[in-house]
Amino acid sequence: MGNEDANEAAPTCWRCGAVIRASVRFCGQCGIPTRPDDFLSTPPLPPSRLGLGVALGTYFALLATLVGMLLAEISSMRTVLFFDVAILATGGVLVVSFWQELGSLLGAPRRIDVTTGVVSVAALTAVFAVVQGLSALFPTLFADVMDSYRAEGVGLGFAIFQIGPLTALGEELLFRGVILAGLRQTFPDRVAIAVSAAMFATLHLSPVAFVHTGGLGLLFGWLAVRTGSLWPSILLHTAWNVTMVLLDA
Repeated sequence: MGNEDANEAAPTCWRCGAVIRASVRFCGQCGIPTRPDDFLSTPPLPPSRLGLGVALGTYFALLATLVGMLLAEISSMRTVLFFDVAILATGGVLVVSFWQELGSLLGAPRRIDVTTGVVSVAALTAVFAVVQGLSALFPTLFADVMDSYRAEGVGLGFAIFQIGPLTALGEELLFRGVILAGLRQTFPDRVAIAVSAAMFATLHLSPVAFVHTGGLGLLFGWLAVRTGSLWPSILLHTAWNVTMVLLDA
């Protein structure tokens, strides 16, 4: 009888239901954080229709579209604009379709503190330093963001709008919204963030850009999980993209 009472009172993992000791930081069954003050600790995820299949389907659909555009040598900025608008529309449709799971991500951040700010600034500074350092050592390594716009007579304002808020909003809805949320239904948060960052990096179809886009993907994913909102990652993503445009203007 005493053992039964002890088992009934034992805490359980909110992700997989395994019995855990109150003193542990991570569930031994699924690896999810158990303490509310943990670096990546988050509230329980409710049962969801949004899972691994939706995440992978979204990613491979985007990848196939980009590879098709590359093989067809579609590089017109106005065509790319259409693709960016399509990404944004797709993200919006999927968010509405899975509103129960994703609607809260469009709300106000629930957790913005000193740690969030320090980590964000440090990560952006590190990634920026890597990009600028490589550009200084190998001037032809990174393509000039504005070259295609200049060639087509497109102005700086259009480039800032397309590469900045338009691209950032669409990519965040899909990668830190649909894809990351789907991965979190199957994997621990750390794994889900890492996998979504790798997906984000590979979708840029550039081995040169893989390291810094992967680093940004890690930061944006961490922000989405930590704050429970997409707005911090949308704002930082927009700021990063606009900065890259202005540096090449």
